[in-house]
Amino acid sequence: MLYDIIHVEDDPRFSKPTKAAADSCGLSILELVSLEELEKELSTNDARYYVVDGRFPRIRGGQVLELANEAIIKIREKKSDAKIIIYSSSMPNLKESSGLEGVPKSVMPKQLVAKIQNRINATY
Repeated sequence: MLYDIIHVEDDPRFSKPTKAAADSCGLSILELVSLEELEKELSTNDARYYVVDGRFPRIRGGQVLELANEAIIKIREKKSDAKIIIYSSSMPNLKESSGLEGVPKSVMPKQLVAKIQNRINATY
């Protein structure tokens, strides 16, 4: 399935308002909480935008690690030109930064979703 947004975020303080904002704008969103879930979902799902936290667990409920680099690699293996937004309170040390956009978590989820919606509307 093609989603407007695939969001990897383990903190419900950010995932729930992001989902609510996307739903209110009519955008489809798939919420994931771990690298393992991302890997599984990438086999059958795609997105116009990928929003990835800088730190999240490898498995649901696991230790929180800086896994943004691994997530970017997995996403780019499926879609080399994927639009990826790193939405994090502190920007991780990224090995690859081309085509990535960093958005600090001081930006409210509603603003982040509005930004994505504007880009989607301008493209389609």
